[in-house]
Amino acid sequence: MKALQNNPSIPRGRWLSLVASLVLLAAQLVAHAQDAAPTPGGVSASRQASNVAVITIHGPIDEVTTRSIKRRIEIAQKMNADAIVFDIDTWGGLATAAIDINLLIKDCPITNTIAWVHPKAISAGTFIALACKEIVISPGGYMGDCAPILPGLIPMPAAERAKAESPLLAIVVDSARRRGYDERLLMSFVAVDIELWLVENKDTGDRLFVDRTEYELLFGSDPPPTVRSSASGGVPSGDMSSIKAPVPFLQEIYQQQSDTLTPEQIADQVEKNQEFVSRRPQLSLEDRGHYRLVAPVIDDKTLLVANAQEARQWGLSQATVANEGELKNFVGATNVMWLEPTWSENLVQVLTSMPVRALLLVVFLVGLIWEMATPGVGVPITIAIAAALLLFGAPALTGLAQWWDIVLVLAGFALLAAELFLIPGFGVAGIAGIICIGLGFVGTFIAPDPSGSILPTSELARQAMVRGISTLLLGFFAGGVAMWMGVKHFTRIPGLNRLVLSEQLPRADDADSLLGAMAMPHSGPEVGSVGIVVSTLRPIGRARFGASIYDVVAERGIIEEGRRVRVVFASAFKTLVEDADEPV
Repeated sequence: MKALQNNPSIPRGRWLSLVASLVLLAAQLVAHAQDAAPTPGGVSASRQASNVAVITIHGPIDEVTTRSIKRRIEIAQKMNADAIVFDIDTWGGLATAAIDINLLIKDCPITNTIAWVHPKAISAGTFIALACKEIVISPGGYMGDCAPILPGLIPMPAAERAKAESPLLAIVVDSARRRGYDERLLMSFVAVDIELWLVENKDTGDRLFVDRTEYELLFGSDPPPTVRSSASGGVPSGDMSSIKAPVPFLQEIYQQQSDTLTPEQIADQVEKNQEFVSRRPQLSLEDRGHYRLVAPVIDDKTLLVANAQEARQWGLSQATVANEGELKNFVGATNVMWLEPTWSENLVQVLTSMPVRALLLVVFLVGLIWEMATPGVGVPITIAIAAALLLFGAPALTGLAQWWDIVLVLAGFALLAAELFLIPGFGVAGIAGIICIGLGFVGTFIAPDPSGSILPTSELARQAMVRGISTLLLGFFAGGVAMWMGVKHFTRIPGLNRLVLSEQLPRADDADSLLGAMAMPHSGPEVGSVGIVVSTLRPIGRARFGASIYDVVAERGIIEEGRRVRVVFASAFKTLVEDADEPV
């Protein structure tokens, strides 16, 4: 150092800069050595944790999962956890939730985060695993296959796939730069048209995943044929059909795309919005002859899925962990706290699943039509309201139901109530009410648009809307079938046939059917008929016409028992009456 200081050929300013650089380099080496230095128990200091919180992530990934993980991270903080392990076992789920959880983990105050792939982290699960500081994987475990798809595992058109991939590529590139993974390797989890070969620097031993262009640059010849990854092949992806951008740098990517984006434009968008600079070496002709081929990795027709062995070889996984005991040894923990989802979170997740939502829609429609066909019973409308609360309340809890969905549903119920109790017949108000409720139902399938628009402006949002409409039509069809079955077989169900008001149905062949009024023309009192109220109309009650008693609805106000009423409207759904004792 003294010789350098006395060397007149080195300017003083440059000498000071050189000294500062050497000091900074020494400090970094010391810090790295301290982090990597094993503790007395054999665990590196950067990983060592006495109190470990294990957050389980099992099953489909959705907005409920996001809120649950956030809640459990806050609990881990309050319990003074030194590390958080995310126990992942999932086929995937919504891309919106996967991206939100990825960013939630990266911003977690507890920075010592470990993903335990136990045994699978497919699709959305991979995004969660890549957010963590380290990844461990159970024997026989695997991760990957993160391409966006349409509902039903339908491949996306090229233009739409490019738009959907862009925010996902941005997320995996960010994860690679934060955690030290190879960017190209992680991108092959998302994009199906990436070919990769693993090469090694002969001088340094550093390994790198290169594409076809880089291979030709390094070796001056075409690469050998790639083969499918041994872990790949037919692994179903999760439902990535509701892409949205939850943070500003992803919003910019998402909103600026068009149908004509090229791979180069997507790469430019991804790079422009990255927070961290790439540490990947820039290859040139000067590197030719300094690398050797290790092995082909993935072809351009397959999404990458890495098994436990490949994850270790490729630098994704730091260890193989089979059980809780090995997990404790990996982090040197003395106390492990398992944080599971609550029963209410599990219930909401079930209620927002597609089969349950379709079933609730059928129950709601049957109950509603049942009530309109038999006013005054009360049980059907109670069932319909309960189904509606579950149908629209669960999406509201997950953040899928937006304000306009709720407004449409409430308006629909108001119009139906007016049709049932105030307006003669079943006309404009009733139809408008059903339409409003249907639109509100479809809206609960569409994640909030990043632009703030209440209309679905992206193709993926429109696909979600189509899925909602399809479910709605299926619900109407199934509801119609259920109503038909009810007309034919309702009285065979013990106990339920007691709800039938047989006096309303004078025809013997239909008297035992609860919904018989819907299966035939109106058979009650004709318009102009006069009867006597036998139970006060508030506004629904009962009146006697001749020898038969019928359910009727007062046109206005309350009509007391014993007063005469006149029929002003009659249909299979409703018999509307007015007070006949009032002056005409």
